[in-house]
Amino acid sequence: MSDNYTTCELAVKNIVAGLTTYFETGSVTLGDFSPLDGGFDRVAVLSPGGFTSERGTMSSNLRGWTINIDIFQRFEGSADTYTTFKAMRAAIIDALDTARNLPAVGDVADVNVSARSEPSMVSKQGTNTLTHLVQALQVTIKQYVEVP
Repeated sequence: MSDNYTTCELAVKNIVAGLTTYFETGSVTLGDFSPLDGGFDRVAVLSPGGFTSERGTMSSNLRGWTINIDIFQRFEGSADTYTTFKAMRAAIIDALDTARNLPAVGDVADVNVSARSEPSMVSKQGTNTLTHLVQALQVTIKQYVEVP
C-alpha cells in the first residue's frame, strides 16, 4: 500500500517550490523551520494536517488530505513587506488553483487552498524585534484511494 498523503504533500511542495520568483532553492521545506535563520526573504514550511475519509465506491474511499503551509515574508519595515507578501500568497493560490487535480498524482478530484489564520507579525525570540510576516494556509486535497 502506498502512502497517498506523502505523495500529495510532495506534489504540493514541488508546486510551491516552483514559484522561483518568490522562493529560492531550500526555502520550501517539509517541517523544517531552519531556513528562517538562513537569510531567505521568503520561506514556506509544509506540515501534516488532518484528514477525512468517506466511502467513494465499492473499491475506493474519498480522502480529504490536509496540508498546512506556513508562509513567511521577512519584515522589511515598510509597506513593501505587505505588497510582496500578498503577491507571494496570490502566486501560491493561483498555482494550486491551476493544479486542481495535481497532474503528478493519480485520482485527485480537487485541490482547495484557504487561510487557517490572519497574517501576523512574529518577532525574534526573546526580543521585540519584528522579523517576519506569517500566515498559515491550509490545502485540502480530495483523492480517491483504493480500499484493500
